[in-house]
Amino acid sequence: MDVFFEAIKIMVQGMTGIFLAISLFYIIIKLMVRIFPEEK
Repeated sequence: MDVFFEAIKIMVQGMTGIFLAISLFYIIIKLMVRIFPEEK
């Protein structure tokens, strides 16, 4: 049972890391679009 809880902890940490990474990319892209408007 302890192994199960350890696995859940690791999974939660992984999910949090992925979520933070995606949020960071999203913020960077938004800033880039603000700073460099698309040239068409």
